[in-house]
Amino acid sequence: MLGLALLSPGTDLGPLLAQLPGGDCSVPHWGYVIEGSFTVHFADGQQKTVDAGQLFDMQPHHDRLTTEAGVQLAEFCPAPDARQLFQNIAAVMQAAD
Repeated sequence: MLGLALLSPGTDLGPLLAQLPGGDCSVPHWGYVIEGSFTVHFADGQQKTVDAGQLFDMQPHHDRLTTEAGVQLAEFCPAPDARQLFQNIAAVMQAAD
């Protein structure tokens, strides 16, 4: 699956990811940062910051993604995994309503 993501300055996906099954994102993502930067955080304390113009390889089980200034990125992930992830996110968001 190919997607384009735009995250606003100050975005922190940690609270959303914490509500997913397993408490993190179990989907691998590969992509390219078009503009801005983001930091991916893992449960073991590791962090990786990716800046504009860089490729990224985000392995499963990241529990937080943050951006201070905002980011625009193109990402690829396995379609079946992405569908399940989006279904889980939709369920979390519906429960919050």
